[in-house]
Amino acid sequence: MRSHDEVGNKAARAYKPVPFLMSGGGGYGVWVDSFVEGTFDVRAADADVVKLSYAERSLRVVLIAGPDLTDVLAEYTRLAGRPRQPPG
Repeated sequence: MRSHDEVGNKAARAYKPVPFLMSGGGGYGVWVDSFVEGTFDVRAADADVVKLSYAERSLRVVLIAGPDLTDVLAEYTRLAGRPRQPPG
């Protein structure tokens, strides 16, 4: 996974990369709380390794334990923010 945010007017290419992954087999999530460019190597080079590569001296990496993926997602959105409910 590559997280890269274009600077400036994005027009039709606008998106917000979210450096967050969840492991269904392990029941955990990893969130890199950063806007700098980086990559996740998820078991591609080594079946037992998840490697994060970021060009940053200081990085906040949050490991979120499950056990269920619904628990992981709930904790991630609690930390990162949840969308507002539309008016009813």
